[in-house]
Amino acid sequence: MAILRCPHCQFLKEVADAHLGKVAPCPKCQKPAKVVETVKLVNAAVTQFLELKKTQGELEQRLQKSQATLEQAIQKHILLNRERNLLKKELEQVKTELTTLQQQTTTSPPTVEEDIDTDQNYTEGYAFENQAYSEVLNDFKPIVQWFKQRQIIIEPNAKASDISGYFDEMAVMLGDNLALLEPLLEGIRYRQRKGYDKFNLELNPYIPKLCEI
Repeated sequence: MAILRCPHCQFLKEVADAHLGKVAPCPKCQKPAKVVETVKLVNAAVTQFLELKKTQGELEQRLQKSQATLEQAIQKHILLNRERNLLKKELEQVKTELTTLQQQTTTSPPTVEEDIDTDQNYTEGYAFENQAYSEVLNDFKPIVQWFKQRQIIIEPNAKASDISGYFDEMAVMLGDNLALLEPLLEGIRYRQRKGYDKFNLELNPYIPKLCEI
């Protein structure tokens, strides 16, 4: 059997083989339609179907690749967003630490070198009201100066303490044992330069050697 196939409205109808190759009006749309062999029509339909199926497969593969690429992009975006938030937190922490450091620097006590009046010599006496004790009270000048640097005003009582010769003896002892005490003295000088109000020094390493003096 032959088939009349309308290319306009896709109407199909089996007709006698005697009409094969002829053109006749389509019973549905009245437009011209050609009568073709059934086998050729089926082969053409199968070929077209296979081509469409192949195209569909290619499109599905492209779609899968696009979806995979999209998922990777989303994951990358999430990771970048997390990293951005972490960096933002670290930046805020650094800003806070910097602000704290600036405040500490601004409010920190001045160093020993800044407080010492270099225009005055330690050998000059203080102007105490009782001039009879001026020379004795002058021995207290390093102590008074130490408290003055910390904004503490004191007035030594020369009658209550007698330290005459004490500093001389200490100076001689320090001079004789300078090599032994140099690390300890350097530690004291370092903390004085830093303006520490108080500090601890480990004396145990020096006690056995000092006992031998």
